[in-house]
Amino acid sequence: MKYFIIIVIFFSGVISAQQARKNTPEEFKKAELIFKQKCTRCHGSEGRAFGNNFAKMDKKELRQLTEDMMFGPARLKPTETEIKAMIEYLISLHSNKD
Repeated sequence: MKYFIIIVIFFSGVISAQQARKNTPEEFKKAELIFKQKCTRCHGSEGRAFGNNFAKMDKKELRQLTEDMMFGPARLKPTETEIKAMIEYLISLHSNKD
């Protein structure tokens, strides 16, 4: 039982570390390129979504919208890493403004 608890704690930490991992510069650049190729036609170069900008959206709402757009109109099959990189890129569009 003692070893089971240690294993559970260890893997909990590994999973948490993976979820908190920042995107690499390469992943961020890839998201930027995908956005410019697939998204700017409707959302513009500054990432406006339905009258608001992405950086001001609730995190859950932004996540859902990003997934819907990447799988839907953009016709991509993004990985979890690509979705997170796109969200980081979208937030960066307005993080230093306002």
